[in-house]
Amino acid sequence: MKRGFDAYGPAGGAPKTMRAGPIVALKMLVSPKEAGTLIGKGGATQRQISEITGCNLHLSGMNELYPGTQMQEVCIKADYPDAVANGVLQILAKLSEETGKVMGGEWEVEDGGARVHFIVPTSAARNVIGKGGENIKALRQASAMKVHVEEMVLGNGDAAEQVVSLAGPLMNMQTALPMILEKVAELSTQPWFGNWAFSCLAAGGDLSGKGKGDGGKAKGMDTGYGGCNYKGGPTGGFNGYKGGGGGGGGGCGFADGYQKGKSKRDGSDGFSSGKGGRDYPSHGTGAAATQENIDMLSTAVSAMPPSLANSNDRSQVLQFNCPAAYVSALIGKAGMGTKHIAVTTDTKIMIREIDGNQAEKTVVIKGNAVNVASAYLNVASRLSNIAQTLESREAAADDANAILAGL
Repeated sequence: MKRGFDAYGPAGGAPKTMRAGPIVALKMLVSPKEAGTLIGKGGATQRQISEITGCNLHLSGMNELYPGTQMQEVCIKADYPDAVANGVLQILAKLSEETGKVMGGEWEVEDGGARVHFIVPTSAARNVIGKGGENIKALRQASAMKVHVEEMVLGNGDAAEQVVSLAGPLMNMQTALPMILEKVAELSTQPWFGNWAFSCLAAGGDLSGKGKGDGGKAKGMDTGYGGCNYKGGPTGGFNGYKGGGGGGGGGCGFADGYQKGKSKRDGSDGFSSGKGGRDYPSHGTGAAATQENIDMLSTAVSAMPPSLANSNDRSQVLQFNCPAAYVSALIGKAGMGTKHIAVTTDTKIMIREIDGNQAEKTVVIKGNAVNVASAYLNVASRLSNIAQTLESREAAADDANAILAGL
């Protein structure tokens, strides 16, 4: 077990109190897997963090994802800024407990690194940037982290909010966090702040979006760092923060990309999105779940070395072709077909063009061996359901045409 992050800072003790207010809150985005870690068995971890820090933690439900992303929302509330800071640091410590890094929904993060997404009121986001960008420049310089304020604004009025994304060494969050929290705490006495603190867009709160995302470009930033990606824009994400370009892994990707027109890439999960299609019913009867098949799969899993089942392993890649006509239905409405499989199996699913072959496309699944196998079975089942549904519709259409021809 790796434990390289001190939840109370390098010098020990709680962070210095900044000032008291009626209520102080800061929100974060975490992957469903990270949310499960924070909740713990029977909610034990969530309660422990609250008891240690004196803050209240609220997590959106497993199916309550922040608009346009595959991330859940965490709200940390307390009477004092230092309690909120302690809560965030305890969260980061817990998430980094096993690997020494915070993934933040990304697939590849360097050892000792962190990808953190804070949600703050838009007025706080403006203060984080500062006049002429002076505050965000100071934040980057002091923390040695890549910091990017997403341009997409969600919500209405004073309670509108934006995401502030950070990438860099996990230890440096101890410097960056107080600087960001200070800008939020300054607003805690405003009459609207309580409404913002207790709202949750992931749970279907008041939502309207404006502004345009530049997640893939990250204006003014070097080395190809990419921020959160916007659906419809190119892939990039935090994986590009050193050297540019990597695709996100089910992380922070917002609707309404900065590029005009429609992209074939979904910046959030790294798989083709297109328009998506209607959902197709399952034709499964459970007949395949024979004891023989279950025993065969169980034997194969039992014989695997532990490294191949490691949750952090992403070395296994499986690819196969499927009819191009099935792709829209495979992706599903709003991309939820493949997204659901990717999230539930903890894999990355991509759909790629095949040069010179317009009739087929390649499906690529990446993850550890067990998860890839599970994702493949789910994808294969979905493709089979699509094929059967299309065949039944074609047969019905042929019958209708025959009847019409006989009239």
